[in-house]
Amino acid sequence: ESQSKSRLSVEYKVHDARDLPYSDREFHVVIDKGTLDAMLSHKEDGKDNCIKILSESARILEENGYILIVSHLNANTLEGLTWTQEILVPGLKGGDSTSDWRIE
Repeated sequence: ESQSKSRLSVEYKVHDARDLPYSDREFHVVIDKGTLDAMLSHKEDGKDNCIKILSESARILEENGYILIVSHLNANTLEGLTWTQEILVPGLKGGDSTSDWRIE
């Protein structure tokens, strides 16, 4: 019985990551595991969709929160640096232009 009381309760919901139904600054952590990679594979709308997803992630993230992105792109390559400049930075600023973003 004591083990069940100490377990974290997780609730899964399905939403469009480009238009999330949450209030501003509602979450401590936002995790993306492959969603941006999958969206980026769409040749026509991929970049715009990724920017929208990152903007929504930034919008719902509380001050001093974290966005963890697990991606196949390596930020130390030209392709990864381009992705950072063209998608990551505009997306984060689009969701919360007042924050001091650090990319590690």
